[in-house]
Amino acid sequence: MFIYLNYYLKETLEFKALPAQTAQSCLKSLTLAWKSFYASVKTWKQDKSKFLGRPKLPKYKHKVKGRYIVSFTNQQCKIKDGYIVFPKVLNGLTLTTRVKSNLQQVRFIPKLGHYVIEVIYKIEVPDKKGDNGRYLGIDIGLDNLAALSSNTD
Repeated sequence: MFIYLNYYLKETLEFKALPAQTAQSCLKSLTLAWKSFYASVKTWKQDKSKFLGRPKLPKYKHKVKGRYIVSFTNQQCKIKDGYIVFPKVLNGLTLTTRVKSNLQQVRFIPKLGHYVIEVIYKIEVPDKKGDNGRYLGIDIGLDNLAALSSNTD
């Protein structure tokens, strides 16, 4: 399904307005939504007790006002001197960041009247410390702030 969408839409003005990877990621998420819909309808036909009602079609966005999640990969935007630099398509947009390296993706998520920008990056997870036999239990109370109990003095 994605291959057909990509083939038919690659010459449209909207598709060309974004970098190719970004436009293709929008198409992939659209394809995923439709595949999920068809799978849920198939499951619904087999066992209707798992659902509150028939699964609904994915919603279309308004042609002018509607916005969809747009993601830029680490191949399209880079970190330079404390800024995330985006491709020329975004007219030299830069964002201040505390991320130093290992940028994976930047997503623009539309909300009511504003956008949320998610910066996705890799971090090194330190190894867990071994079990030392000490335990602490915390019970958040209604009358007291908290009750604490441990197995040590």
